[in-house]
Amino acid sequence: MILLSIGSFNSCIKTDLTPVLSGITSLKSQNDSLLNMVINLKKSLDSLQVQANTNTGLLIGLNARINNLQTSISSLLTSINSLNTKIDTLNNNLDSVIVKLKGITTQYQALSTQISSVFNALSVKIDSLSLQVAGNTSGINLLENQYLKTQIKVDSILLIVLNNNQLLTTNSSNIALIEQQLLQLTSQYSNILSLLNQLIALINNQAPSSLNIGLVVYYPFTGNAIDSSGNGYNGTVTGATLTADRFGNANSAYNFTGASQYISTSYAGISGTTDRTFSLWFKQSTLNNGSNEWPLFNYGGSTQGFAAMIFPASTPTASNKIGIDIGNSYVVYNPTPVLNQWHHLAITYSSTFGTNVLACKIYLDNSLLSTVATQFNPTLTLNTLTGVLNLTIGANPSLSTAQFLGAIDDVKIWNRVLTLSEIAYLGTH
Repeated sequence: MILLSIGSFNSCIKTDLTPVLSGITSLKSQNDSLLNMVINLKKSLDSLQVQANTNTGLLIGLNARINNLQTSISSLLTSINSLNTKIDTLNNNLDSVIVKLKGITTQYQALSTQISSVFNALSVKIDSLSLQVAGNTSGINLLENQYLKTQIKVDSILLIVLNNNQLLTTNSSNIALIEQQLLQLTSQYSNILSLLNQLIALINNQAPSSLNIGLVVYYPFTGNAIDSSGNGYNGTVTGATLTADRFGNANSAYNFTGASQYISTSYAGISGTTDRTFSLWFKQSTLNNGSNEWPLFNYGGSTQGFAAMIFPASTPTASNKIGIDIGNSYVVYNPTPVLNQWHHLAITYSSTFGTNVLACKIYLDNSLLSTVATQFNPTLTLNTLTGVLNLTIGANPSLSTAQFLGAIDDVKIWNRVLTLSEIAYLGTH
């Protein structure tokens, strides 16, 4: 009985422990899976680190290429200056040879005239003396002497003529050689200019790497309104439709054709008096003949916001011109942008420029606008309030008539003031 009880007890214990052992085995399997996930995650992080190092190397290599190109341009400019000096020297030599050649030609013509005159006079004398030969021996001797003297003069003249002909031949050869050298130099100069233009074009088409510094949002509108800055401030499209951009690329810009068409974003905007730069391309399709401003973009509070506007015809001095509105204060500049034509707009502000809307700098197609068309309350302090209206492109959702009509593309915002060269690049690409 005791043995049976112990055996029965062992059987019960084994039965009770089986689920526990199974649970432990399951936990160990899960622990192994988690361990593998951690190992794979570390491999991914290592791969990302390698990619980051590779990108850094590419950036360094790109800067080195640009430096090499600049060095090549300097060398080419030096070669061009040297070639120009040689061309000037050859031109001077050619001018000198031409002057000498003209002098020799003049002498040759004079000598030819003298020869003709001498031979004509000689013929007359020979004819005259021939009449006296029959009965006048002394006349014959005189004739012989005069003939000998004349022959000497003729030989002398012929020698001069031969020397002049030889000089003419030599100078002609020199002129031909100079012309050949000039043609060669011209060809070399054209080749160098072509290479230089290619290098300049290559450099001009290379985007400055600094444009990524301080970039907060970037909407290229290539098929959607996703923020390509990497900060995740994606846009939501309401009513607007995709259209061709300034290069003719389909579905690469957004077109706004009526009320309640805009792109709202999750970006609150740059607040206070912080430095900022805005850049975008726009093509206005219709005149603003209404009474409300048309926002290209706007954000912030109604009395402390920040917006770029196309002003209405109801303000005659500002009709369809570009201005900055900061809420209860605005400034509008000449000239009026051309309808149905792509224009680049860049706006910069820094508290070092000033403390009001007049401190904002507007660049239209790379030209700084300086002629004020009209202004309102321009001395009001600029202090942008955020958290009311997030960055909105193409309209003010609260006003159905505050609607831009046309196309907008490549909207970018930086939290710094861009340089003139950076703005110039954006305005040509």
